[in-house]
Amino acid sequence: MVKIDRPRAKLTTRDLINVGIFTAVYFVILFSFGMMGFFGPAFQLAGFVLGTLANGIVVMLYLTRVAKFGALTITMTIVGLLLTLMGHAWFGILGFALLGVIADAIATWAPLPRVRRHVLAYSVLGMTCIIPLAPMVWDTAGYHAHVAAQMGTEYADAYLALFSPSSLIFYALGGVVLGFIGGLVGQRMLANHFRRAGVT
Repeated sequence: MVKIDRPRAKLTTRDLINVGIFTAVYFVILFSFGMMGFFGPAFQLAGFVLGTLANGIVVMLYLTRVAKFGALTITMTIVGLLLTLMGHAWFGILGFALLGVIADAIATWAPLPRVRRHVLAYSVLGMTCIIPLAPMVWDTAGYHAHVAAQMGTEYADAYLALFSPSSLIFYALGGVVLGFIGGLVGQRMLANHFRRAGVT
């Protein structure tokens, strides 16, 4: 029988320091790859794919360092807040926080070995990709106007052609798959590099 470890201790000051560090790294990667969107909507999609895979490494190491409930919730809440301050809809904070809670619960309490819990937790976080796009579902014209005001009408037309309201469910599922792959890549990196170097 596989031994299932379920850490339940509260976050310590040291843990919170790690939360701050990994949250910063996570957001920098998310923002950096998101900037690819300035070259066109298709580049934004590519940036999301690459960013999700790269952050898989970050989150797998993060969960190894801070294997306690609350870490991912804090990180996702902060990320949602930062995106809101950058101009995204305010409810994104709630969406990111909710997915953070779900991912935390899986990473901490799911009846699975630790590696599988962590990979599945990051798979859930892959769905955060659709949260900034959600307003187009109930106000497509307003969303188009918002994008056009920032990037121009031609860009907005191409953007909504690629990221249409009807396609969001497929992007959500794609985010889960990418999160799963990113988690596996992160675990492989941990096994092949970080542990050999004594990092974990």
